[in-house]
Amino acid sequence: IVIPSSVESIGQYAFCESGLTSIVIPNGVTTIESSAFYAISSLSDISLPKSLTTIAGDAFGGSNSKLTSVRVYMDTPIAIESYNFSNRANATLYVPYGSKTAYESSLYWQDFKEIVEVDAREEQSLELAELPSMAYGDENYTLPEKTREGNSITWSCNNASVATINGNSLAIVGAGTC
Repeated sequence: IVIPSSVESIGQYAFCESGLTSIVIPNGVTTIESSAFYAISSLSDISLPKSLTTIAGDAFGGSNSKLTSVRVYMDTPIAIESYNFSNRANATLYVPYGSKTAYESSLYWQDFKEIVEVDAREEQSLELAELPSMAYGDENYTLPEKTREGNSITWSCNNASVATINGNSLAIVGAGTC
């Protein structure tokens, strides 16, 4: 399931009791409403964006027995209820570099089995299918502008005699591979 980057709030019961195994909430989402991901026993990995300001009661409640990791991109912990992330005692919490102490002293976040700091510049997700074969004269190809976490991407080409990139627009200028 891909949640569009235009989504700002994930509604009540939106994915309740679904068969999700992992979820990446896109940057731009500010609110996850009550029971949005309630009782998903197969959910093992959750990624929460920097833009998130509210996780309502039971948003990640119920049986999360397979939960092994939660990745947060918020520098400062936001309030959660005791019943969110019910298997947190057996899961690892990945937090932005420099924020571990804040999470270790924050109610309920501190209950994770382990809290690990991650340099977000090293851990970004991008799903890019293999580019199609292109020929001189083809329309420019538009490359993604952001990672799944909502961070900007800078593109470059290692062979300017084959292709050029302006922002996120790839243009073929000659034969070869880059």
